[in-house]
Amino acid sequence: MPVRDRLGEKTYDAFLAGLPAGDFLQARSWGRIKSVTGWRPVPFMLQNRDGQVVLSALLLSRKLPGVPLPLLYAPRGPVLDWTRPREELVPILRAFVAASRTVGGRGVLLKCDPALRADNKEGQAALAAVGFRSAAAGLSFEGVQPRFVYEIDITLPEDELLASFASKHRYNIRLAGRRGVVVREATAETDLAEFYRLLRITAERDGFGIRSYAYYQAIWREAVATSGARMFLAEHEGEALSGALIFMLGRRAWYVYGASSNEQRNLMPNYALHWEIIRRLREQGFGIYDMRGISGDFSPDSRLYGLFRFKKGFSGRVVEYAGEYDLPLIKPLYWAARAGVPAFRWVMKTAQFARRPKRGAAGEPKGGEGE
Repeated sequence: MPVRDRLGEKTYDAFLAGLPAGDFLQARSWGRIKSVTGWRPVPFMLQNRDGQVVLSALLLSRKLPGVPLPLLYAPRGPVLDWTRPREELVPILRAFVAASRTVGGRGVLLKCDPALRADNKEGQAALAAVGFRSAAAGLSFEGVQPRFVYEIDITLPEDELLASFASKHRYNIRLAGRRGVVVREATAETDLAEFYRLLRITAERDGFGIRSYAYYQAIWREAVATSGARMFLAEHEGEALSGALIFMLGRRAWYVYGASSNEQRNLMPNYALHWEIIRRLREQGFGIYDMRGISGDFSPDSRLYGLFRFKKGFSGRVVEYAGEYDLPLIKPLYWAARAGVPAFRWVMKTAQFARRPKRGAAGEPKGGEGE
């Protein structure tokens, strides 16, 4: 099964956008963004004998501290039709492994976490058949990407969609409107600077680190400026109170980065923000608004229950993915890398586009990168 990279970015992104398993983390633009943080992006496609593209993958390559060879990682990849039967998936996945070795170079480990649903046993069996071993972590945010996400079907008529929300959410949306909160789309890099200011406030409040401003400039340049992402700000009398960065591909949009001020939180800007984002996406033909990660522990006693409750109020559904899979390419070095757990975890954290939420408080997401 030949590797094809010369088919072009349009062909690559069209294939990506046309499959349910397509994800913005597999877009070439995401690879260019990650290159700012030291990862080497390697996108490629596979064709069958009839010349049809059957798989696309964005590999991220990076050296592990103390290990001579790099890690190869496909965030939410590879992308293929996971509804195929196992006997069709296995040869495609074998070709993916072979191509990864060819285009990615010698590596210690090939890691992937495709948009493969937890109930798709055929896909999981096919991964196991070619040597991948499950590295699925716990119920919360232990993995590189979240195993559990919350997505909203936004194809309903607007009045029905709003009526489906929790009564408290509807109240807060209307309250924000009555008190003069307005939501607008960011159109200039000065808006990016304002969003980053809010992000720094959020990070300080909730106790997590954020990436440099240059990283967000790369997002603006590679995604927002090319219509692969959009930024929104909720304001009151000209003062920005909250913001969100939304990535888009096909008919799906993802809430990836969010931030909020410490001021005037009683105006409920986050509720107005997400409702306006949903309205605009729906008007433009998007079908799914993916609010990204939640904990798989749905107990009210969970420290992350507030995050789940906030997202649940928008009347969506929980989606569980199968999780991470590892294919050791050089086993002695792989186990040496795993033995150096702090260094291994540090490298994997740099693959993440989002810091995990520290906690979830009632009614408000605990803002910050990704949430």
